[in-house]
Amino acid sequence: MLAHGFRQIATEKNLGVDAIAKLVAAPGSDVQALVMALPIDLKKPSDAGTPHALARWFLHRFIARPGFLYDRLHAATLVGLNESGFQKVEKYFDDALYRGVFHSSGRPRWWSSQLKHCLLKAIPEPKLMPPAKRGRLFRELSAKDYSRCYFTDSDLPDVIASPDETSDQGFPAVSEVTAIAQNDTPAIGFQPRRVFVRQREKK
Repeated sequence: MLAHGFRQIATEKNLGVDAIAKLVAAPGSDVQALVMALPIDLKKPSDAGTPHALARWFLHRFIARPGFLYDRLHAATLVGLNESGFQKVEKYFDDALYRGVFHSSGRPRWWSSQLKHCLLKAIPEPKLMPPAKRGRLFRELSAKDYSRCYFTDSDLPDVIASPDETSDQGFPAVSEVTAIAQNDTPAIGFQPRRVFVRQREKK
């Protein structure tokens, strides 16, 4: 996956914004936001160091940080499910699956902008319903597939948060029990890191 991704970047003769959008196979609705999110040095005419800088940005920012792309936990939470529940209905979200440079079947990502479109296509009725409730209407699901807040066990968590600022683990949470991590300044198009505001009580 990594070697193939590096080759894809290296074979591009002109790494301008059009080529970058092509490399990630960006949906048309995301192209303008993607251009705005690119670091200034990657918007300049390419030089010998650009492929390496671009690869680092793809791996450590674009794919790693939720914003344009969601991992399974973020995608599942968006549609009201836990990860195992989401896996039961992933086939309905195939059109949102990321297939651009550095994509991995072992660590899939989905275009966040396209998840809602896929959901609405799969379940068009009722028309006015939040994604987190609509996602629970798939016939393959039961209540055990629904997402719940890790901290309060309440229904319909709406964010992902870490126990503290040093942790890379994320858990579904209701935003009221979280806060944006200190000194976190995400670039345009990416979500801020959130942490729980107090330690989870042991049961």
